[in-house]
Amino acid sequence: MDRGIGTARLFYNLATAPVQAAGFFAPLFARALTREQKRFWLGRLAVGLPRLPEAKPGPRVWLHGASLGEMQVADSILSHLAERLGSAEFVLTSGTPHGLTEAQKRTAGRALCLPYPLDLLGPVKRFVNIVRPDVYVPLETEIWPNLLSFLMLRSTPVVLANARLSARSFGRYRAMNRFFRPIVRGFAKILAISEADRDRFLMLGVKKERVEVMGNAKYDQLPARARAEAARRASGRLGFGPGSKVVVAGSIRSQEVEFIPRAFAALSAKHPEARLVAAPRHLKRVPDLVEELKKHGISHRLLSEEAGGAEPLAVVVDELGVLFDLYSAAHAAFVGGSLVNLGGQNPLEPAAWAVPVLFGPHMDNFALEADSLIAARGGEEVRDADSLARELSRLLTDPESRNSMGKNAKSALMDVVGSGKRQAMIIARIAAGARK
Repeated sequence: MDRGIGTARLFYNLATAPVQAAGFFAPLFARALTREQKRFWLGRLAVGLPRLPEAKPGPRVWLHGASLGEMQVADSILSHLAERLGSAEFVLTSGTPHGLTEAQKRTAGRALCLPYPLDLLGPVKRFVNIVRPDVYVPLETEIWPNLLSFLMLRSTPVVLANARLSARSFGRYRAMNRFFRPIVRGFAKILAISEADRDRFLMLGVKKERVEVMGNAKYDQLPARARAEAARRASGRLGFGPGSKVVVAGSIRSQEVEFIPRAFAALSAKHPEARLVAAPRHLKRVPDLVEELKKHGISHRLLSEEAGGAEPLAVVVDELGVLFDLYSAAHAAFVGGSLVNLGGQNPLEPAAWAVPVLFGPHMDNFALEADSLIAARGGEEVRDADSLARELSRLLTDPESRNSMGKNAKSALMDVVGSGKRQAMIIARIAAGARK
């Protein structure tokens, strides 16, 4: 193992010694958890995991996504890998219970889905000795020193796929570059989403020939997910009557729980046919959003409640995993996390349904996607609640402009699909080489 990696690993473990000790004693407190929680957290300690067979007919590929959001990327890459590596075995991990559940649902037996090991010496060693991967493929920015250094010690190639490095994360890594540089230089390949991501990895010391720009595999499966059956089901759950014009505000965060009701109140004063579907990014904000709707006199119900009686002006989404389908009902969509400085959310999900997309100025984490929508005239940036209300009013008033903008948004999405296949080609080549 490279001496720099060994030194980085030593300092990392000295700095995290209290966490290491907590990880060792954690099973003693597992009785306070439910059975499912206990199984998950013991799995993160690499305790009670199933034994994998010693003999492997083909390469064993371990993919990892941090949480629920990364599973569609993992699914896209895994599907293309399965086509290229017919005899391969796949292990897919996630660090959250919701992510693990999504992994199991998406792969449907094509991969062994397990909790991701905590980055502690004991769990990492136990997990890797159980899985024995021929190649490890973490997604986005999953850089965990103990795991990476242990795999590099075993000469296991590591490919950072769908790799992103935001300006904020880059600043943190650069401040600790003396520590992280030996680790990031150890990647066999970094498959970056954008040129900006590539340049940031290069500035951290990664060799130029090890970084390639691939685009974002997160979008590969969006067109196929936009199915008529899902749209009918979403429309039925919302229960809005004929003639309604629906605005979906997705992934609302922070002060946006105040901005969205304010904007909709102004909109509905001009457009009584307007209806709002409001989806907080985190369910704990549902009560705050409901309170703001009440302040503005906007009638509402929760999505989980049965539709009936007088039709409300708004439906508040209090469930996870349903937002994408709900975008199908929209005449226009707003993507949250963007009127506040939180980096935005994915603006191409409503685009998959040919819906015009609006977002705020803070789209740092999705700058490439926002720029592509604006360039294609499928998306618009708004500055605040007032400009959001004005732009929504324009779209509801002008069906020709609305339809044209929606088609342009769909075209912008179609221009970026295919990244998963390109990334899988490189991973498959490395995996096949690791088996020789």
